Amino acid sequence: IGDRLNMHKEEPRGREQAVPNTSILEREIFNEDDALRKASGNREVMVGRITAFLQKTPRTIEMLRKIIVDDDKALIEQEVHRLNELAMEIGATNFADEFFSLLMDLRKKQDVDESRIDILANELEKYRNEQKILTLLGG
Repeated sequence: IGDRLNMHKEEPRGREQAVPNTSILEREIFNEDDALRKASGNREVMVGRITAFLQKTPRTIEMLRKIIVDDDKALIEQEVHRLNELAMEIGATNFADEFFSLLMDLRKKQDVDESRIDILANELEKYRNEQKILTLLGG
């Protein structure tokens, strides 16, 4: 039983461990159940959050590019943390995973370059073009 309890403690990262050996292309883009749960079951609130996220995030990603050039690590970490929280709130699973990975690298004092921001921009487009999102937003 102790081993099972220890294994359970190590699993909070969740999605990647639950389905090992999956490529990034096969990972979950949008988890509607999570997004709806975080909106207290209110579909209107969920759609509003998704809409706001999709409107604001492209500008924020471009701002991150500038901050990286300026090498303001504290501000980069602050913005990445904020975006990670927002992505989790709207069920943007891959996007949140990428933000979390970037956040951990920042906390380990690893350098971050613009290629990481390109990955974030790519994940945003995948989320924006996910069929479930298009359907929810009436597109």
